[in-house]
Amino acid sequence: MVGWSHELVDSPMSLEIIETPVVIFRNSKGKAQALYDQCPHRFAPLSRGKVIDGEIRCGYHGLRFNGNGICTHNPWSDRIPPSAKIKQFPIIEQDGILWIWMGDIEKMDAAKIVRFPELIDNDYRFVFGYSSINAHYELISDNLLDLNHSPYLHPGFGEDWMPENNCSVEGTTVYSDYILPSF
Repeated sequence: MVGWSHELVDSPMSLEIIETPVVIFRNSKGKAQALYDQCPHRFAPLSRGKVIDGEIRCGYHGLRFNGNGICTHNPWSDRIPPSAKIKQFPIIEQDGILWIWMGDIEKMDAAKIVRFPELIDNDYRFVFGYSSINAHYELISDNLLDLNHSPYLHPGFGEDWMPENNCSVEGTTVYSDYILPSF
């Protein structure tokens, strides 16, 4: 996951994922696109440019690139150098979440992306945000799956706050459902 769908609007998003600078933007049809965040001409960050007609325009000399990383416009010449290409990263938008694949394209399997249909269900309320944590992601997953620590680590809930928990495993997926009393 690299972000929430509602965050990606008119301006490009700049992220660093696995020590790789990435720019994310929407094409003219509203589909999320992800490219290496560096213009091949003068190595300027594309994220400092603008999205023009669904393409990213470099803020240094104005070269424009489509979502496939191909230069489509050179404002200084009719010639577009064949080397004017940028690495593209597959990005999938599902259930209000932006997912990016940074690995070998042959190993990508979009069917393995976890579904969160509740996120787009108007019967649910959500608080969206980020927490930057200097820890391995498995520690964070474990923390979020085990909310029984909440009354002790987060005393604002009160020590008598005990949610009902149902845990199950289906294949490679762990489900941990907490039923919370109304506040």
